[in-house]
Amino acid sequence: MCIRCDGYSEEQAHRSTELSILTHGWALLGVVPNEDSESIATWTYTIGIKENFGLPELVVADHPYELAGHRLNTIASLLTTGTTRFELATEFGVRSQRVHPDHIGGEVFFGWFDYYAAMGVSMDEPRFLQILAPHPDFCSGHQPAVADLSDPHESFPANRPLLDT
Repeated sequence: MCIRCDGYSEEQAHRSTELSILTHGWALLGVVPNEDSESIATWTYTIGIKENFGLPELVVADHPYELAGHRLNTIASLLTTGTTRFELATEFGVRSQRVHPDHIGGEVFFGWFDYYAAMGVSMDEPRFLQILAPHPDFCSGHQPAVADLSDPHESFPANRPLLDT
C-alpha cells in the first residue's frame, strides 16, 4: 500500500499524487501506523479537492485504507458533481462534520502540506470535512465509535481499535 515502502523516492511519491490529481481531480493519502507505533489509528484523506473544486478536503478516520479509499472516492465524486452534504445525509446516510482547526496543522494532515510545499504551490490552510459513513457490517444501533475530529480535545491519532472491512 505504501509507495514509499515500495521504493519510491519522495519526489516520485509527489509525482504519483500529482498524476492522480490531474487525472481524477484529487488523490488519496492513507496513513497507517508504522510497526514501532503504539497507535493503530488510521486515516485517509483527499488532496486536491480544495485546489480543483473549491470544496473542503475529505477525511475518514479509523477505517482500513481500502474501505476508506472507496468511500472517499465515491463521496468525492458525488460532492464534486453537485451533490450537497444534505443530500449525502438524507439519501445515502452519510454524515459529515467540519474538522476542528486544531487538528489541521498537526501530524494528521502533514502529507497535504508536504505535497503542496514540494510542488511549490502556495495554498491557504485547508478546511476538512470528516466523513461519518455508516459501517456496512453494523446496524444503526451498533455502529462502532470513530475519532471525533470536530472536537479540539480529541486525542488523534490515539490507540483505538481499527474498524474491520
